[in-house]
Amino acid sequence: MKRLYSIDLLRGMALAGMILVNNPGDWGNIYSPFEHVEFCGLRLADLVFPTFTFVMGFCIPLSFRRYGSMLTKPAAWHILKRTLTIFAIGLMLQWMSSDWCEWSHLRIPGVLQRLAVCYGIASLIYLSMKRSGVIISLAVVILAGYELLLHCFQGYEWSEVNIISRVDHYLLGANHLYVDNGIRLDPEGILSTIPSIAHVLIGVCLSQKYLSVMSDETLDDDTTRRKKYMQTLVKTAVVFLAISTPCIHLIVKKVWSASFVLMTIAIAAIVLTSLIYFVDIKKLQGWWSEFFVIFGRQPLVMYVVAWILADWFGQWGLTWNIYNWFCNFCTPCLASLLYAILFVIINWGIAFALTKAQRCVK
Repeated sequence: MKRLYSIDLLRGMALAGMILVNNPGDWGNIYSPFEHVEFCGLRLADLVFPTFTFVMGFCIPLSFRRYGSMLTKPAAWHILKRTLTIFAIGLMLQWMSSDWCEWSHLRIPGVLQRLAVCYGIASLIYLSMKRSGVIISLAVVILAGYELLLHCFQGYEWSEVNIISRVDHYLLGANHLYVDNGIRLDPEGILSTIPSIAHVLIGVCLSQKYLSVMSDETLDDDTTRRKKYMQTLVKTAVVFLAISTPCIHLIVKKVWSASFVLMTIAIAAIVLTSLIYFVDIKKLQGWWSEFFVIFGRQPLVMYVVAWILADWFGQWGLTWNIYNWFCNFCTPCLASLLYAILFVIINWGIAFALTKAQRCVK
């Protein structure tokens, strides 16, 4: 079965978006769509992380085909190594960015740490349960239970009495948490990672459906199969939008609410549907798609590279100097965006060079 080009493209778009919104020239001058919401709501910047989470779940069934989609000893060892590696890299990056602070003040939660935990648990669930009906039922139970917990214990309150903050304080300690405007409510905390696992599991189920449709020999060809799968994605998006839209006031990324999960998956499904049609079926591929695919084929490496470069550029004063140079020709917000775009292009150049080097080795 051919690799789904559009999933690499979507993953690359999510990673490029993550680099873009995390590296403005000046955090005080950002266009609204590229700025994260304070608490409730959803902007373009708030879509990149959940989209990447969804894609990670989608890729789990694809990657474990080489293990026969069975929970064998080699598969379990692979999961353990990858989970610990990603988690350790996340901790190392945060340690580096905090000027190699003492362990007692190192923030433990983080983006890579959450992805590592979600990947490890979701992979074990997938290989153990296999049946998509069971997996999606588990995801529903997780989201429903989590939502009930939020409603019962101030989960939607922007304060440290929030159950998420209380659990993190108890298990990790205040010094190991992210501080936002004086409040220690970590957006990648322990409790809010639970619905993220459900987020990944839904991606797993949609990937299982993709594999099932693409192996259906009663359908004429791959184009017909992909069109049938597009119907699944559209139906999923419609159902999730119908459920989450009435609860739009409960879309909160910082607590990873159930409405946030369903809404962002619906948006990702719509985007993936469009990409499958235009890129995989109509073959409208070119330099624009390869730009993102290069990011998408080595996401972990490029996330680390972007983090390290951002840290170095800040220490060397390059970020501020380049931003100020752009300010000579345009408004501060546009200058901030131009710097972010330039930073993405610099990272793309590194990704391109790494891709060329890998091809030469092969």
